[in-house]
Amino acid sequence: MRSTTSITALGIMLLATIAPAETPINDSFLIRAGRILTLDIDPDRWEIEDGVMAVAGGQVLFVASADGYAKILDESDVEYRAFLRALPVLEFPDATIMPGMVAAISDLGGSHRGDESVAAGYRATDAFDRYGNYAKQLAAGVTTVHVNPGTHRLVTGQGGVVKLGGPARARVLRSVSDLAVNLDPGSLNPPQDVTYPFPASADVPIVPGIRQRPASRMGQLLALQEAIDAAMAGKQHPQQFSLHGPALARAWKEKTPVRIRADRAANLLAAVKFLEEQDRDGYLVGGAEAGKVADRLREAKVPLVYQPRDRFRTTGGDLGSDPDALDEADGFDKLQGIKIALAPPAGGMVADLRLAAIRAAGNGLGRRRAIEAITRTPAEILGVDDRVGKLVQKADADFLVLSGDPLSVSSHVRRVYINGGCVFQPPANGPLVIKAGTIWTGSGLGLQGNNVIRNGQILIEDGKIVAVGRSVPHPPFARVIDAGPDAFVTPGLIDAHGHLGLRGDRSTVGNEIRFKRMIGVADAADLRVCRAGITSVLMAPYGTSSSGSPGAVIKTAGTDRDRRVLRDPAVVLLDVSKADPLTVAAALDKPLAAGKKYLDSWVKYEKDLKEFLEKKEKGETVDKGSVVGSNETKKEETKEESDPDPITGTWKATVSGGPLPQTITLTIVIQLIGPVTSGKTTVEGRITESNVGFTGRISGTFEGKHLSAVIEVQVPGVDEPPKLEADLVEDDQLKGKILVAGVSAQFEAKRTDKKLVEIKVTRTRRTKAKDGRPLPPTVNEAMEPLKSLLEKKIPVVVKVSTPAQIREVLAVLVDKHELSVVLLGAEGAAVHAEKLAQKKVTVIVPPTVLRTRQYREYNQADVLARRGVPIAFQSNVEDGARHLPSVVLYAVERGLDADEALTALTIGAAKALKIDDRVGSIEPGKDADLVIFSSHPMTGPSRVRRVIVNGEEIRR
Repeated sequence: MRSTTSITALGIMLLATIAPAETPINDSFLIRAGRILTLDIDPDRWEIEDGVMAVAGGQVLFVASADGYAKILDESDVEYRAFLRALPVLEFPDATIMPGMVAAISDLGGSHRGDESVAAGYRATDAFDRYGNYAKQLAAGVTTVHVNPGTHRLVTGQGGVVKLGGPARARVLRSVSDLAVNLDPGSLNPPQDVTYPFPASADVPIVPGIRQRPASRMGQLLALQEAIDAAMAGKQHPQQFSLHGPALARAWKEKTPVRIRADRAANLLAAVKFLEEQDRDGYLVGGAEAGKVADRLREAKVPLVYQPRDRFRTTGGDLGSDPDALDEADGFDKLQGIKIALAPPAGGMVADLRLAAIRAAGNGLGRRRAIEAITRTPAEILGVDDRVGKLVQKADADFLVLSGDPLSVSSHVRRVYINGGCVFQPPANGPLVIKAGTIWTGSGLGLQGNNVIRNGQILIEDGKIVAVGRSVPHPPFARVIDAGPDAFVTPGLIDAHGHLGLRGDRSTVGNEIRFKRMIGVADAADLRVCRAGITSVLMAPYGTSSSGSPGAVIKTAGTDRDRRVLRDPAVVLLDVSKADPLTVAAALDKPLAAGKKYLDSWVKYEKDLKEFLEKKEKGETVDKGSVVGSNETKKEETKEESDPDPITGTWKATVSGGPLPQTITLTIVIQLIGPVTSGKTTVEGRITESNVGFTGRISGTFEGKHLSAVIEVQVPGVDEPPKLEADLVEDDQLKGKILVAGVSAQFEAKRTDKKLVEIKVTRTRRTKAKDGRPLPPTVNEAMEPLKSLLEKKIPVVVKVSTPAQIREVLAVLVDKHELSVVLLGAEGAAVHAEKLAQKKVTVIVPPTVLRTRQYREYNQADVLARRGVPIAFQSNVEDGARHLPSVVLYAVERGLDADEALTALTIGAAKALKIDDRVGSIEPGKDADLVIFSSHPMTGPSRVRRVIVNGEEIRR
């Protein structure tokens, strides 16, 4: 490799020529890639791993390795260093960059169709559409083509070289590159050359046509020589004028290279002899039988643009038993030492040029020569190698970004640049293929049903895993992440219990809360956790209500709520860790009884609806139903209360502050149901009047000195009713807050009358629509999680501690109600390990790995896992969850099996939380949440290389 000093000096010189003051920095850039094929003549620089290319003013400034670029910066002067550091950087760590492909044969110029056997005056570039859209060719990586004037006559005109993108004025590289001569059979027996008078008249005769040559193969070059001699002598037919003669003479005088098309061995030899006798530069095109005359071609040093005969898009025609049928050579082994460029297949498409190189490389041409045969070599043959075909200093910045090696069939073009401008890129969010030495599926998709696929691949489309295996489809334009043979890919890791997103809010929430309303674009804390490999978190409140609290599973990355919220509610959380074991059953039965009552109303509705639809389908008479109850009535009776309690009576209240423009005054009557000594007691009440005109029912609980209630009034634009949280600060005085849609207002109330106000309300509700269709029950947001739990759609996560508490939880929730149960913490779980394993009850172990029992440390995760109990891990913090993989690594160091740990962080947690239909394993249909590690994350030194959520890579 040349010295860094030399690169820097040349770079500064080049900067002076192509990046003067008038070239804005934002028109230039640095591009980094896993590999850059420069095709430099210097073999040490032909291919650069971990390469950096600088582009300025549409040209290549330099190409270097990452280390070489660092040296350039160190050894450059201040001005040049500042220029480089100000350039925007494009990163393609998995891609291969190579020069844009050069097709030495194409018909994009519009073939000449005239009758003249020698039509040297026709220029193919004149018919080339400089403003045309050549997306198909660009998408295949072809940036430069030879435009051919045709193959149907002996001399069809003059070819040229053009680019397929960039500014229209800059697309023609060479307006004339060669004189096209054809020794194919199609040039034989041309029609007579007839000139018709214009305007036609009866007294102007039509001059008889001129008989044209050649009539045989032997006469082809003789006819060409005669045409050249006549043109050089200025001879014209006395009655006909043609521009082709002067054009041929001019081309011959200017020594325009001669492009001779020939496939037969005899014609190839004749063409070589003609070029030598005429002392002309030129090259051959076709070459089907070149192997038969390879020695002569090597001796003459005549380049060959080889055009394969086989096609890729359809089968070719039959050759039959004709011994003289034109077929291809056996391979390229015989053509060593001949300068060869590859062309698209005969009758094929320019876009198939790379496929031709792939076939040729396997047919004896070799990798390096095959790549050069579609880039640098055709550029040299066509005389444009100073501009295209290689990535060296001062060359045009025409290059491709490929998803892999150019000779891999599964590689595809990701971007195409011409003159430094991007002229093609596939649609965003296209397919993604991940290749790695090890894929840990978590689903048993490996050999012999294990979790490991060696040297595997994953196809991702639209954020979902489509295929997993040793090989997968590579759709067009798929981006490929080749993580390498040492890479270890796992499903995204799951924090089975955390508080990410709550930002320290330690309040207790009821089942009516939905965390999804708090979720938006992932912020710094979310992404901090995501980059550690944690892609999903059970978002749980710090405080748990006795009637149950919801938990939501959210993803740690994403640009909107729908992509981030995996399930809400995902679980019902209960806490009996501090309860007397004798009270656990009652504490669990109470919310389940309320939930069952709510569920039964929906079951009845579904049954009634089914019966209604069946009757309607059969044409039977449907009962139109009636209104249940009467118009809402209330009866308020006052009576003396012999033993007044602290809450029952009439209260005068004010609501102020927060978003309220004015203070609201209320009159509230409250009744305590049951004695105060029973602990938490039900409260019923009603707002009887207010200065803003609304009234409504109040229901909730009173415990100790705290009133918690829901006010059943409709607030415009808000789905949930207001919630009242107040404390009895002194006798007959309440203070607290009213919460609506996440905002609060101050609440104060004074009891003005301690008399019991008995409230009886008979509600009016129509049970059927006018056509007799049953109406659904009123949706109660607080009951919806319990309904889903009882329907066995979501699990219940119960925080427990002692063996006695665990015994009661299993008896009520597993044995009696047959629910999906997950134990949180569960210090005493080992006592019930046999039953937990039998019932497949997962234990989310505490975040502290080593526990103490009888003054001895033990690893709870290891103890339970060895006895067959499913486990999962929790962080129990917010963005501190980023340390969870390290905690699990410590658990492995303390005895836990490494694969068991990985299972607990992925599919184990997913199954416990009933989200394994979406995440937790790598298998078709699942969300594409993946982590690429440098090695097995639980067996030794390993780091997170990449994280992918919903098929999108999270940039570090």
